[in-house]
Amino acid sequence: MAKILLVDDEESIRFTLSAFLRRDGHVVVTAASLDEALHALEPANGGPPDLVITDIILRGENGLDFARTVRERCPFVPVILLTGRPSVESAVRAVTEGAEQYLTKPVDKEQMLQAARTALRHKALDDERRALVAERENLRVHLEAVFQAVPDVLVTVTPDLRIQRMNLAARELPGGARDARQTAGRRFDEALGLFAPLFR
Repeated sequence: MAKILLVDDEESIRFTLSAFLRRDGHVVVTAASLDEALHALEPANGGPPDLVITDIILRGENGLDFARTVRERCPFVPVILLTGRPSVESAVRAVTEGAEQYLTKPVDKEQMLQAARTALRHKALDDERRALVAERENLRVHLEAVFQAVPDVLVTVTPDLRIQRMNLAARELPGGARDARQTAGRRFDEALGLFAPLFR
């Protein structure tokens, strides 16, 4: 179940499209103007939706401007743009503003549901990818902290035995090993003299 923000100044369209989406299992928040839509994005109103569907022409207001605002405030929320007056200019700008899809009215039930499902599936995959990247970074930071905290001297090398990095214990050796600039990129056997204290 996803939270969808539907923005259209025509009540009949809001009613029809929100009914399609609710029957598909989604929570739908509707807005008749950009002011209402911006208000719906506020954290106090439950935070960003999972998907925004907005008309381009809204009684003198521009849904494309709102799409840009969504991208700026909620960069991971996909936007589907609707228009009853398709044009090359609006289609190009839709792409520029990062719209997930650009649909021409009238939009039937299957069209709407297919567009929403595709956008939400893309968002789920993107969310999963970002979570994996964040998890990998957290693991890297943790492993680096463990590497640095080990009291024994640790040195990592490349397959051709060039020094990548040393832990704190290695840097604190007398004789210059503490200066990573002296050792980074050097072959381990060439820099072995820096680690002479270990072999005394």
